[in-house]
Amino acid sequence: MKSFVINNLIYLRFNEGKTQIYIGGEPFKHCKYLLLQIPDHDFYDTEKIRSIDDAEHHYSNKLENDDPEEFNISPETEFWAHCSNLQAWAEKDYNSHLLHRNLAFPLLKRLTELGDKKARKRFSEEILFRYMEGDNAVQSYLAAEGYLDILSDEERFSIVDSEKEIQVIKELETNFGKRFIMDSREHEFRGENAYAFRDGIITALSLKMEEECLPDIIKNFKNLEWLHITNNTIESLPEWIGSFSKLKTLFLSVWNLRQIPQSISNLKELKELHMHSKQLETLPDFIGELGNIESLRFDFSSNLKRLPESIGHLKKLKELYVWNCALSSLPNSFGNLESLEFMKAGKNHIGNLPENIGALKQLHTLELQENSIHLLPESFGKLKSLKHLNLDENELKILPKSFQYLKSLEYLRISGNQLQKLPEAFFNLKNLKYLSLGRNKLNNIPNDWSKLCRLEELSLSNNNLLITWEILKTLPTLKRIDITNLKLENKEKIISHLRERNIDYLVPDEYL
Repeated sequence: MKSFVINNLIYLRFNEGKTQIYIGGEPFKHCKYLLLQIPDHDFYDTEKIRSIDDAEHHYSNKLENDDPEEFNISPETEFWAHCSNLQAWAEKDYNSHLLHRNLAFPLLKRLTELGDKKARKRFSEEILFRYMEGDNAVQSYLAAEGYLDILSDEERFSIVDSEKEIQVIKELETNFGKRFIMDSREHEFRGENAYAFRDGIITALSLKMEEECLPDIIKNFKNLEWLHITNNTIESLPEWIGSFSKLKTLFLSVWNLRQIPQSISNLKELKELHMHSKQLETLPDFIGELGNIESLRFDFSSNLKRLPESIGHLKKLKELYVWNCALSSLPNSFGNLESLEFMKAGKNHIGNLPENIGALKQLHTLELQENSIHLLPESFGKLKSLKHLNLDENELKILPKSFQYLKSLEYLRISGNQLQKLPEAFFNLKNLKYLSLGRNKLNNIPNDWSKLCRLEELSLSNNNLLITWEILKTLPTLKRIDITNLKLENKEKIISHLRERNIDYLVPDEYL
């Protein structure tokens, strides 16, 4: 066993081929290695590398998946490399640039707990300095692991340039009776009282509150790009909410909100509008004026009955979520959403789809389960990009002939309908990998499914069908099948075939 002493609190041991760090006489953590692949032509870029974390980001670390000994790096050589790295780190006053963040900050924290004076002085300095450098990976790590909470008020506010913004945060913390989370990852703190900033400017704010109105002081954040409000009592929003001219993302989980203020139409930079309210019954026409919108979410707005025709003006809209609302139809302008890629509109009361739905050339995911759709328009087959389609729990009796032209379709759920037969052309969907047809009224299917040459999962359960061995042998890529509550012809042969091919299966209980 070999040992190497860094100082009176830190030493390393090499035992049975492994390197172990000890802090204050206790095992700390096993050293991990970081192997970086640096092409010869990239050596000049090393001048731009400020830290090990920068190097990890700049160069490929795919070599970590390989055995170091393949590169003539023995475990003992690794040990001496770790010793050298930690010694340099200690000699440079615990400079966190010299170690990976996953090691540098936990080491500093433990040394501070053990009373190391140098560590105690450097700990908050390193947190603050590394955060202000602006490396996203480091910022996210420091926030996620709670290191930002260690900073004093003076230290955390030193990062914010505007004295007015500092005073607003202080007043909000006083009013809410708690310290706000400081973070760089605004998407991580929905539902918390938190703020984020960039280049000394507060750009994101999250409020979780019970008061019946928004605090006016937040309008002093002139550079907000991201705003999230969670509240169960607010019924209306102030008009000044439309004054955030740089706002790109607005989340409103305001469950009693009854209407959307006109001033929202002033948010010309807005790209994401996510709003959840159990009282909202319709969207205003001015929604169509938000020309840069890419994502709209109104899911779980259980009283939302109508989408305005003006929604068709949103030429950049890519995502639309209206899951679990009360919609009975989609607007006739729906086909004008030329950029729409993803739509989730399950759990509504939609009976018919607009004929021009086939104009949505970019649509790749469409979820319409648990509606009242009884007929698909013939234009449906023009959805050339569609890969994922869920039509479970509707009232479909037939599929249009154009269905066969959904050549990109890979995932199809159409269970819980009233289909009595499948059109022959249905079997031209050669890219299908997942198909669910359970709980319909199918009474006859062909024996040859060989055109579905990529099918991996199939559910036919709860139909009036006779399953034959011939069907199974025409599906060479099958991995899983559900044929519960069906009749099996030559059941022993079918089950033997499934077992021989290692296909996961669900069959009627009496056949087990």
